[in-house]
Amino acid sequence: GNHQGARNDQVLITWGVDPGLEEKICVHPCTVRFVPSTSYHERSLTALRWLQSIRPDIARDLLFPTKAPKLPPAPAVVEDDCDYETENSLEHEYGQLNENQTKFVQMVVTRTAYPAKDGIRPPMILTGPAGTGKTKTLLVAILHTLQQSKLNPTLNGESEVMAERSPPHILVCTPSHTACDVITIRLAKLLAKQKAFQSSNPSDLIFRLYDVNRPVSTVPSDVLPFTRQGAKGEFVLPTCQELLKFSIIVCTCHDSHILYLAGLTNAMLRHRLQCLQATILSTLRLSGMQGEITGSDRIHFTHLFIDEAAQATEPESLIPLSVVVDDDPGATKVEIALCGDPRQLSPNIYSPLASQGLQRSLLERLLRLPVETYGGGRESLLGPPTASSWRSLDELIEYSFQRKDCHDHLSVFLNLSYRGHPSFLLMPSKLFYFDKLKSAVK
Repeated sequence: GNHQGARNDQVLITWGVDPGLEEKICVHPCTVRFVPSTSYHERSLTALRWLQSIRPDIARDLLFPTKAPKLPPAPAVVEDDCDYETENSLEHEYGQLNENQTKFVQMVVTRTAYPAKDGIRPPMILTGPAGTGKTKTLLVAILHTLQQSKLNPTLNGESEVMAERSPPHILVCTPSHTACDVITIRLAKLLAKQKAFQSSNPSDLIFRLYDVNRPVSTVPSDVLPFTRQGAKGEFVLPTCQELLKFSIIVCTCHDSHILYLAGLTNAMLRHRLQCLQATILSTLRLSGMQGEITGSDRIHFTHLFIDEAAQATEPESLIPLSVVVDDDPGATKVEIALCGDPRQLSPNIYSPLASQGLQRSLLERLLRLPVETYGGGRESLLGPPTASSWRSLDELIEYSFQRKDCHDHLSVFLNLSYRGHPSFLLMPSKLFYFDKLKSAVK
């Protein structure tokens, strides 16, 4: 073996073909011990400690919701400036969304138009098998959220003043760097073609956040313009002023802890704003002047989207939640969306002792909650299976979408596959999706 070098808590060892290696090992036996990095566990434990520190009712409504949100009718957006029919439009780039994809986008738009203050709403869930366009739908929802702030919404055909809300700032997380890089590149291409954002460079709207120890050589060249690098080429955080100007920050769930350590969370930013407000008002009173400062109850990160959420452990999903959730009673609450499919890849847990609790993602656990929350098919959204069909409690678990594909303001199941031939979908549809899968392939 050849010791190639060490960096912080990482050691690189390569093995080559050496005819005398076996003989050397026999003569000089050695023990190699691999100690995994503790940073993942430390960040997850920090998120769990944060969860213990917030108000119990907020933690309950976030992780164990029991009621679906009640919202007014969806706002009809005036489309004079959308330029939907031109080759630069979002619809031209991605094609017409199907019915269920449109329902999810409309769900995000509606919850954005009516921000919550009294309590945090249950996370929105977008699920479906591979090839149904989950990431595509997520990107369209993000763009509509950004465009919504630039348009003049109307309700029921009459212009009304919508609830005061913060300008959208979106945190997008995934469990893997590969998925983050794909989202960054696709979002940049979409923003560059949108009429509403053509006056801005995509690199001024999107920031791809990396840990300082991430090797630059592992990052696609198309993503580097959306990063910031130091004098030695290492990844660094931009100044606070610059970072808060970005409309979208993309990072792994793990790396979102960097924002938490930097104090760039919704709770900390609101606290600083309120301190500044108190100082200004005190100065005004001492000067014999009167005034009022508004906006101290606004939040910075208005949305959190977690893609491939079924592949993240629940403590891993809590890391970005610790950045965006503000439990202050007067603060506007963030909107959260989870995207993934628990019937595909689950979190990689190798310990038999830990697999029972950590093998199930936050997305899957939410889909097992009572019917009243997400509108499941039987007592829960995913299972357990019927007595006549079950082999084990975790086998053939039932989707909440056995009867309905969509549940208002909460969840959408995408059942139209754009990758699979009808003949290829027969078996997975029958075994796992209650014969609901359809093929868009002719």
